[in-house]
Amino acid sequence: QLTATSAFGCNHTVTKNITVYAVPLASFTLDSTLLHFPNKTVIIDNTTQGTWQYLWDFGDGTTSTLIEPQQHTFPNWGSYIIRLVAYSNHCSDTVIQQIQIIPPTPIAQYAPSYASGCLPLTVNFTNQSLYADSYLWDFGDGNSSTEINPIYTYSTSGSYVVTLIATGPGGQDSYNAGSIDVFPNATAYFTVSPSVVFIPEQAVQCFNLSQNAQTYYWNFGDGDFSTDESPKHYYTNEGEYNITLIANNAYQCPDTFTIYRAVVAKSAGKIEFPSAFTPNPNGPNGGKYNPNDLNNDVFHPVFVGVEQYQLSIFNRWGELIFESNDPNIGWDGYYRNELCKQDVYVWKVKGKFINGQSFFKAGDVTLLR
Repeated sequence: QLTATSAFGCNHTVTKNITVYAVPLASFTLDSTLLHFPNKTVIIDNTTQGTWQYLWDFGDGTTSTLIEPQQHTFPNWGSYIIRLVAYSNHCSDTVIQQIQIIPPTPIAQYAPSYASGCLPLTVNFTNQSLYADSYLWDFGDGNSSTEINPIYTYSTSGSYVVTLIATGPGGQDSYNAGSIDVFPNATAYFTVSPSVVFIPEQAVQCFNLSQNAQTYYWNFGDGDFSTDESPKHYYTNEGEYNITLIANNAYQCPDTFTIYRAVVAKSAGKIEFPSAFTPNPNGPNGGKYNPNDLNNDVFHPVFVGVEQYQLSIFNRWGELIFESNDPNIGWDGYYRNELCKQDVYVWKVKGKFINGQSFFKAGDVTLLR
């Protein structure tokens, strides 16, 4: 009510009604304002007096209009502000409280793809750490990495302890899964001598020059094998042969070495003569013969690997009646175009095989008519 009075004593009064609304006093309590991860749930008690509407903002992007949300679980560690607004159609009040969730101490852990192996050894490291966001790997040989899941290759044999340091908001932790053992490889190497052999009596000698090896497996290229350290080998067929050596060690880290065309095997010389033959009575043929012919009408050698050759045939009085410098030309039993009489004749042969070995043989042959 308002009354106004003039200087002349005149009065006037005005009256108006005023409405006064109740104002909320927002308040709530928490069971704790400091949590340690993995505990990230807080108990909430709305202690606001009166009947009001409420809006909760938990500071993590979620809200609620419940009177009593009772509890709230946060997504992760960190600092959050819980805001409560108590309001009516006319009045409101706001109260806030801060909650801190302490991050956990990191747990460093990893698994290597290999704990041991031969050079070069490539290891995949699988990071199994928890609560960390940065990593430092020490591979034990002076090298390091900050990758999450590194791949590393060891190029020197030895035993290496790999250490992982995992760092996060809650501190840091270190871990090693034991040593990684990198084994040396065997080194296969050899030479052979001679590179040309004459079969079947001449052997090739293998000289083993391998290193870091205890066992050996030889492949001579002809279907034969050996486990000797430095074997000899006799080839039985002519040809060119590759020789391969697999050298292995106690760590099962083998190495292979091959000499291509390591050996050329050639037939060694031999020469044999029959003890009798029956000449063709129809006339001489100049001593030509077919080695596969079974007529036995030419006296000739059975030979392999003859390089030089001289055959001489004598009658019983020592007279030279035939001579040939070609093992492919034999004696047809004729002398001066006349068939020799049935008798025993002496032959002598000398020459050289393709392996350089000289030969001399003598014997007798019976000419049958």
